[in-house]
Amino acid sequence: MDMQRDFQPFRELLDQLRAALGGGDFKASDAMLKAYWDALKDVSLTEVRDNVKRIIATATADTPFPRPNSLRRSAHAQRSFTPDAVHERAERSSYCRWDALRKHDVVEFTVQARIARLARELLDAAPEDPGYRETELEQARWCRLRYAPRAEQEAAVTAHLGASRRA
Repeated sequence: MDMQRDFQPFRELLDQLRAALGGGDFKASDAMLKAYWDALKDVSLTEVRDNVKRIIATATADTPFPRPNSLRRSAHAQRSFTPDAVHERAERSSYCRWDALRKHDVVEFTVQARIARLARELLDAAPEDPGYRETELEQARWCRLRYAPRAEQEAAVTAHLGASRRA
């Protein structure tokens, strides 16, 4: 993560996590913020954001505040990675392409984004995890939608977006 660009959004994510898990004061202390930043500065903000959202979405009354390693994709992801200019350019380019697709064709964007998100979930999960098979079947259904008639795609996207708005 980049200190100038990502520190404030990172702070907001930790504050959201504290508020959602009822950790007393709803703002993360400066010491906690520094400790988590130091432990996670080699991880992308997107990865941290995805894991914060996952933890908040699955939290129960007994969910403890997560350790920094829980905000990584996997426990073995403790490698040090400093993105170079080529990686940053590729990430920006990818973001721009996804954004252009979203603006041009929301249905196609939703189908492709759903496939990509489900693929990421499958990569991060083990086949013995609960829900793995359902995720696999859902990804197959969305992959088939790429070649379905436009009306069928629109119906699936409308149902998906309606369900996610109700959730």
